[in-house]
Amino acid sequence: MDINTILVVDDEELYRNMLPKMLKDRASRIITAENGKEALETLIGENNTDIVITDIKMPGIDGFQLLESMKAIDPSITVIIMTGYSELFSADEAMKKGADGYILKPFKKEEMIALITRSRRLSLSTNKERLIEEKKLLLEYVIFANKVIAASDYPSPHKDILLAMGERIKRSVTGLLSQLEN
Repeated sequence: MDINTILVVDDEELYRNMLPKMLKDRASRIITAENGKEALETLIGENNTDIVITDIKMPGIDGFQLLESMKAIDPSITVIIMTGYSELFSADEAMKKGADGYILKPFKKEEMIALITRSRRLSLSTNKERLIEEKKLLLEYVIFANKVIAASDYPSPHKDILLAMGERIKRSVTGLLSQLEN
């Protein structure tokens, strides 16, 4: 599993220091943020963050608000929620809000690595299905647009160019769909 960047978000210095050491062999790069605001700024500045591991209970923007914001910015990002407050927050609540994984503090290295692997697979699978649906919809739009353009009686020097572009897009999307569905 190729993981480019993991972003660790926790107001507790212990976890901001421990997780990068624990996961150093799992990603090309591990960066940290002390709070939700800093994490959002980091994510917006980064274009290759694959996984975010965030605490729930933080001052300012909490983990659930961060989760929702991050998924709005990049729906394909894998977000894992961690908490030391099992009596206040549940895994069901985290998953309903869009988390790809959930873990209770304290945890063992093996537990976190297993969760990252499982969550990333789930996230990639879900995103692949979403991408397939988006491409199918695009294909429908292109086919419809080409039919409208072809049926148009309006004399236009651009009609042939538009039809050719539509056909090129159609071939490209069809090829991508074929790859994704296999």
